[in-house]
Amino acid sequence: MDLTGEKQFEKLDWLTQTIEPFEWEGTSILAAFPDKLELSLELVIKTYIKGHGYTSILLTMLASNYGIDDKALKDNMYYLDTCFNVEATDNIRIDLEENYMSGVVTLVKKKKEFTDQEILEILVSKMRDHIHVNSYASLNRINEIVELLGLNNKIKRSISVRNKIRAIKNYMVEKVANGEWKIKDVKLAQSIADSVSRYIEKGNIKDLDKFVRFKMMTHSGLPIYKVEIK
Repeated sequence: MDLTGEKQFEKLDWLTQTIEPFEWEGTSILAAFPDKLELSLELVIKTYIKGHGYTSILLTMLASNYGIDDKALKDNMYYLDTCFNVEATDNIRIDLEENYMSGVVTLVKKKKEFTDQEILEILVSKMRDHIHVNSYASLNRINEIVELLGLNNKIKRSISVRNKIRAIKNYMVEKVANGEWKIKDVKLAQSIADSVSRYIEKGNIKDLDKFVRFKMMTHSGLPIYKVEIK
């Protein structure tokens, strides 16, 4: 059994082992859209009618043209929306009654890639956002996670669900942000946070198993791209 993730690391290609890149589906989504796209009158009108969020609406309507999964785009729209501008020539004129447009409206990709630091910040944000537990959650299961993380005695003695969840979230986010937990995949960070939240709320043993295996893998110092459970 590959408890530390060493066998998984050995399966990676040599380039990945060398540079340890971050993986985020937003990278491939951004690359799939063209650098510039002249918009048809029909598309301009449809976007205008839908109202606010002009760029995000355009991206959503265009996604299928470039083989982009709608859910993946939606999950990452907050970050991808800022990569584009809608630009129009000075002589733009749109007549809805006559179904006429003079000038040109263009969707322009102003940002073509994200740096590793930017993807790390996204990864941290996803983990933070996905650790959410209601105030009626099992204190016993919360205490199990507190013990697994090795949090201090003050947190262990606390009987406040809110304080303990805040401590769990802050600890996990800090470990990822400072690189001590070398998670290299954004979806994995989100998945680990979901597993912790689900175990605390529902007691799903598979979620606990996944988190325990992940926690063991963090001790190897190797980059973590996935956690395999049977």
